[in-house]
Amino acid sequence: MFHRGSLGIAPAAAFAAWLACGLPETALAVSDAPDAAAAALIVLPGARDVHRSTRESARGIRYRLQADFPAAGPILDLAKRLERRGWIRLGENPRNGGTPTLPGWTSFVDPSAATPIRVYNWWSEWTNLGGDHVAYAFEYEGPEHGGSALRAVSVSGGFYPARLARELKEEATRAAELYAKTHPAGTAERKASLRTVLCARVGDSFLLSGPAGEAVVRITGTPGDQVAYRWRFREPGGAESSGAAPEASLLTAGPYRLLWFPRSPVARAALASTPLTEEAAKEGAVGYLAGVDVIPIPGEQFGSLDLGRVHALTALLPERNRRLAAAAAALPGEADLRRDAILEAGKRRTFDSGRALLVQGPEGSGVIEIVRPGMESVTYRWRFRASTASADVSGEAEASERPFPELRVGPYSMQWQARSISEAADEARGRAAGWSADVKYLSEEFSLATIPAGDATRVDLGAVSALRVSP
Repeated sequence: MFHRGSLGIAPAAAFAAWLACGLPETALAVSDAPDAAAAALIVLPGARDVHRSTRESARGIRYRLQADFPAAGPILDLAKRLERRGWIRLGENPRNGGTPTLPGWTSFVDPSAATPIRVYNWWSEWTNLGGDHVAYAFEYEGPEHGGSALRAVSVSGGFYPARLARELKEEATRAAELYAKTHPAGTAERKASLRTVLCARVGDSFLLSGPAGEAVVRITGTPGDQVAYRWRFREPGGAESSGAAPEASLLTAGPYRLLWFPRSPVARAALASTPLTEEAAKEGAVGYLAGVDVIPIPGEQFGSLDLGRVHALTALLPERNRRLAAAAAALPGEADLRRDAILEAGKRRTFDSGRALLVQGPEGSGVIEIVRPGMESVTYRWRFRASTASADVSGEAEASERPFPELRVGPYSMQWQARSISEAADEARGRAAGWSADVKYLSEEFSLATIPAGDATRVDLGAVSALRVSP
């Protein structure tokens, strides 16, 4: 299953913190500052509380700005200024074993505060022809499940000359090699890194970004084990769409899907060792696969977030989207995500030997009649009429998938979970005499009802399709 990813403070912010431990720069004359450092440490318009520092041969700067998340204006302004002064964006972080730099927003929760704080961070690395390096971090802070928009951003910049840059890179390379020798990554570990879980409550919003575009979703309710949500999506070309779903197991925005967990696996794991508040114990979660960046944002920013500005930031480094696309290509298929959604939050319908299943959805209507039920397999008859067809198609099938057999009719499928099965059989009718079972399905795909088993062969699927309502 999905696991919660752990995000640390970005290297640029960590380096700025190291610089902050140095001496104030006020004692240094401007003329004494190296030209490269002067060209690298930029004070953007609107900056306040500006602090400069120096440590060994490195220099730093810190200040605050008023800019709505994701601070696209200041970040793009900074990038243009650095480029005009001869700085070149790096595709990897030289102080962290050559890992790729991702000029997108990340977030993590700082649990050290009395009230957990969520920290949002954007960072980038730059170099010049002389080998000097500069790193910048933009950072917001807010409550873990905050509703108010993020507007106050802290900016940290650090300059380190070529000699120090080489030393840090060599040290990082040695550390990475040592770690690789002592922590060999197995297949299970690599697969686990492709899946992430984030805690979620009603009112929370999430920003999704990847090669296919940018999206934002907001959870508006939790009916039963399902989730109600609103969504907005922007294609890379600029076209935008939006919508809402009153009941679903997957949160869909454009091509992106988030798996809904009605009970957070993070909270369940913590409950074993630490007592949780009633609110936290009931907390849900969203899960997603590699190939898309997902971070929580304040709920208030669902409607106001400028997805075009978010896209402008992701375009700063084309390597980011190529890396996400490569990660997505290594993932399991869509069927695996759908199966997980059914198991975690699928809707449940109970029926027995006296009933059959009637399926209604946008693609057509169908009926399923159980012939030979079993705990690990089931034989059934099916009949289906597509929305665009004038005649039914029918057949008989046996399902034996694990962990639960899958019943299919037309394009729709659901999972069979036997409750009880009688050993006796009704030979005259060619079906088991007594049984009870559940089926689980995605309510956003189709609606499901039960009908008398004797009506399975008589119900007019054409008339049912005409009366169908969207799930």
